[in-house]
Amino acid sequence: MSRKASHYLRVGEYPLRDENGKDTGRFGRILRLSMTLKENKRKARREIHEKACELFSRVFENLIHIDEVQIQINPPNPDEGKRFENIVMKMSMSRATADQIKWRSFKPKELPQVLESYWVAPELRKEST
Repeated sequence: MSRKASHYLRVGEYPLRDENGKDTGRFGRILRLSMTLKENKRKARREIHEKACELFSRVFENLIHIDEVQIQINPPNPDEGKRFENIVMKMSMSRATADQIKWRSFKPKELPQVLESYWVAPELRKEST
């Protein structure tokens, strides 16, 4: 892993369906972020949480037809065709949750506690002490 951060973002949308599988007319957005991660796992997670907060707040503020956002983080892959295969973190947030957050004062370290789902790969979990 490199000390210098770089980012690559790929965006897509998907229809949200109700419990019967019917289209609701609302959409979710998936953001796949490829980042060069810092060697220190704690700093890497902090950087990811900061970027995720920025992405969540911007999407929910600017795209009113989006009700759910999923973010997937992976390190860059030199093989363009396999860019998003090695996922190190996944998280999702609903509009209902985002609407309750005061983004200007929200601390990125609190992000895992408010998300609907949050997963971290073993290689990015806390260092042993």
